[in-house]
Amino acid sequence: MRVGDVIVYSYKTGDSGNAVITSGGSVTLNSIDTGSDGGKSGNATISAVGDLTATEFIDTSTYGKGNAGDIAISARSLFLNNGAQVRSISNYKAAGNAGNIHIDVAGTIKLSGVGTGELPAPFLRWLTSTQRVMAAISPSTPDLW
Repeated sequence: MRVGDVIVYSYKTGDSGNAVITSGGSVTLNSIDTGSDGGKSGNATISAVGDLTATEFIDTSTYGKGNAGDIAISARSLFLNNGAQVRSISNYKAAGNAGNIHIDVAGTIKLSGVGTGELPAPFLRWLTSTQRVMAAISPSTPDLW
């Protein structure tokens, strides 16, 4: 399944919805972005029997009182190409927290390329108003590049 950009965003005080992609095969996408300026952002959930390939980002973010949504990825393998990122962000002015990131991959996790956005390389991150943490990846697979 080829997916472009999925954007679910609330620009005022309300909560944003969830972004859910389910496939019996592989999924290739540019980006998923759930966010809210005032409420909480929705969750981003991707479930693929085959591989998941992202070329930009999978993101949940909050800029207000609510928390950023959680990210859940389940796939055979995960490929973050062109510097793609998996991230949950709480903006520095936000009162809410960044969400949780859960990745369930039985095969390969491959991070490749250089991003053109605010961060130059692919990685997983949580960003809160008081803390900046890069996640260490500890999969149950021997192939982590």
